Amino acid sequence: MSLEEARKKTDAAHSLIKAGTDPLEDRSSKRAVKAKSRTFGDYAEHYCKTVLTGLKNPKHRAQWESTLRTYGKPIWKKLLHTITMDDVFACLDPIWDEKTVTAKRLRGRIENVLSAAKVDGLRDGLNPARWHDNLAPKFKNRKQKGKKHHAAVPFEEMPAFMVELRKLNSTSALALEFVIITAVRTGEARKATWSEIDFEEKTWTIPAAHMKKTKQTEDAEDHCVPLCDRAIEILRSLKAGKPDEFIFKVTRDARTRGKPLSDQAMLQVVRGIRDGFTTHGMRSSFRDWVGEVTNYPSDLGELALAHKIKNATEAAYRRRKGLEKRRPMMADWAAYLDG
Repeated sequence: MSLEEARKKTDAAHSLIKAGTDPLEDRSSKRAVKAKSRTFGDYAEHYCKTVLTGLKNPKHRAQWESTLRTYGKPIWKKLLHTITMDDVFACLDPIWDEKTVTAKRLRGRIENVLSAAKVDGLRDGLNPARWHDNLAPKFKNRKQKGKKHHAAVPFEEMPAFMVELRKLNSTSALALEFVIITAVRTGEARKATWSEIDFEEKTWTIPAAHMKKTKQTEDAEDHCVPLCDRAIEILRSLKAGKPDEFIFKVTRDARTRGKPLSDQAMLQVVRGIRDGFTTHGMRSSFRDWVGEVTNYPSDLGELALAHKIKNATEAAYRRRKGLEKRRPMMADWAAYLDG
């Protein structure tokens, strides 16, 4: 501060005193006015740039802000001191049934931001995003639509999971890694034969007969999967057999030698690393990653998962044109798993 600026501040303070106003009280009053004009979005950005600097992974910091921006729109432009429990509920309600894991993360992140705002004197009272005795009763009897979801490893934990997985030296571990980086169902990988792999084009064509059939997918078609470099590396690490031989097959047990690995074999690998999770649940990790971290269209992620797209015409077009668009997405997923 220059001498001239210091004099101006001193003169201003003297003027306030002459007018019967305490300069400290005046300063506090101005701060209070400024605090009341602070929006959730403005403070959330400040929080992500300051408080979250302690996070080692910059992608995790980006995920934090992305989740708040994407799903916190009902409160993004609201003044911090005006946010209520109903406002937080308005953020969670639309995604709770379909994206329960994401909704729970969102609630926790909103709670953290609002707690920090209170510490900074920008809010008073109880946190409207707290769970117990607040939001919990509103979601107590809510059920997720459709079938019960398989427990999934949160995508933020996947890189660490992969580190542990790659320490294991077994066909089951390689099969599980292949399943994770290609985002396929375990049954499709277990039944895969060498004839389905095109090393030159880096593709794996899953026959319609091996695809999961539901009421929505009665007209199942072959599903072409783009293979990233790591997927090709896994395949080359295995001894290629005859075209009709299974890729991931039993080799140690004489009674079942040559037959495909069981789902239980891969499940045991998962439980050995993270008890309580399932192999199929890994697909949810990929889906959440696409939706929360990347800019890839959600339909592209659904295509990678071989999910049915409601618009039949669009689905047919995407099946023909989507392979090369999916390739960079799957390569980015593999890179994310590498940490």
